[in-house]
Amino acid sequence: MKTYQTQDTALALTLSTCGVPFFKDSEGRECPFVHIYTAAILRKLGYKGIPFEDAARTARERGQNGIIVYNFERTELCERIITAYFKFSQAIAKADELKRPLETSINIDPIEAAKFGCQLLKNRRRFTPLELCKGAVPYICIDGDSKTEQEDGKTVTIGSFKLLQLDASTEIREHLKV
Repeated sequence: MKTYQTQDTALALTLSTCGVPFFKDSEGRECPFVHIYTAAILRKLGYKGIPFEDAARTARERGQNGIIVYNFERTELCERIITAYFKFSQAIAKADELKRPLETSINIDPIEAAKFGCQLLKNRRRFTPLELCKGAVPYICIDGDSKTEQEDGKTVTIGSFKLLQLDASTEIREHLKV
């Protein structure tokens, strides 16, 4: 099954509320999100001059989050909801830009709208980064070597990176050469 990943919490909440299943790993375990620290995020949080992993551990202990990436199964329903979500988001943005009320109607039964709104608003708490990251082991993003290639007369730089769980064992670190 293909994965759809997003950092948009509102979209993730919408997908979940509409019944799109979270991604499952090869062992069938649900993997709703990944929490990642990058060097850039840690610098933005004020961590300078200390080892990368120490900065990530300290940030975690202080409740300072990195990037949250939500993982869903890329189903037909998922695709339809994503399309509708972005189309409606654009309509909202345009209405905001023009400083006018949104001129659109949603054809939905009022009772179903009330149920959906209730579920969406009740579930939003579990989608906050602070709530999601409780007890979750974050990953650190270690930059790898970049290479530059010529493609159709253009110079393209391809970066590489490795994601490593913050508490990865020595054996895993040696295997990944980090």
